[in-house]
Amino acid sequence: GGNFPVPNVPSWVKLLVGVFFAAVPLYRQMRALEDKVEQTAEVAIEVVEKVAEAAEKIADDVSEAFPGNDNLKKAASRIKTVADAIEEDAEKAEALIHKVDEITKEVDSVVGPIIDVVMKESGERGVIDEPKRKEMD
Repeated sequence: GGNFPVPNVPSWVKLLVGVFFAAVPLYRQMRALEDKVEQTAEVAIEVVEKVAEAAEKIADDVSEAFPGNDNLKKAASRIKTVADAIEEDAEKAEALIHKVDEITKEVDSVVGPIIDVVMKESGERGVIDEPKRKEMD
């Protein structure tokens, strides 16, 4: 392991400290990646919702344009059912993203101060920046 200036430090403590210092940059990278994934997922959910809404609108328009065609009405009804299910799933995915966001903030509130203390003692900047998240309505 590394040489600490403090005598009689057990090797397992040196190992633990070394692992922690290695984990800090990894944690920061994972948080940055998580933020990018979340932003991408939010955009994808918005697109899916808009496509589902457009499909519903088209199904309504087709149904109204051909009132006597029962096959077309049935197809339009199935399209609306699928679009409704897609919108519902998109809302669930959005709720999941918000829940993960809450959990991440809780983890950051616990881990952040620990990293700050350790990094301050080592002379490095250890602040975990609060991610700039677009709050969804």
